[in-house]
Amino acid sequence: KQYVTVIAGSRFQGAAGLEREWNYHTQQWRVLTFALGGTAKLPPAEPVDIPIADDPAFKVLPARASLGETVYGQRCSICHGPTALSGGAAPDLLRSAMPLDFDAMKTVLREGVLLERGMPRFEELSDDEIAGLQHFIRKRAREVQAADPRASVSRGHNEGQ
Repeated sequence: KQYVTVIAGSRFQGAAGLEREWNYHTQQWRVLTFALGGTAKLPPAEPVDIPIADDPAFKVLPARASLGETVYGQRCSICHGPTALSGGAAPDLLRSAMPLDFDAMKTVLREGVLLERGMPRFEELSDDEIAGLQHFIRKRAREVQAADPRASVSRGHNEGQ
């Protein structure tokens, strides 16, 4: 028999596309080996829904969100998705509790506490730019929630972020 082995469950090539279909936290990373001419089928994937994280008390300021959108487009979109719905190998920031906390964002972005997990450090970002990112991410989370009621909202208790 001849076999083909592939690695499945990752989209390392970037975040563009498949935004609603891809979830960084729920994809099963597997090594699959197929026999040529084999007839077995993989079981269907179990759907997993991770809710959007939000804090209703957080007031989005349009000017800050606008600055954040610019910074996001320059620094974040390649990994976290052009519309802030991750379709790549990085977490979906709308479903992460980390952007709810300004100090946590500063720690991740400036100090590089997630370098070992592939998150780059951005020491040069100012407090205003980090706050802008926070406001942009909150704005996008609320837009997605308003457009798709299935995108259930949590109060920021997601695992892993």
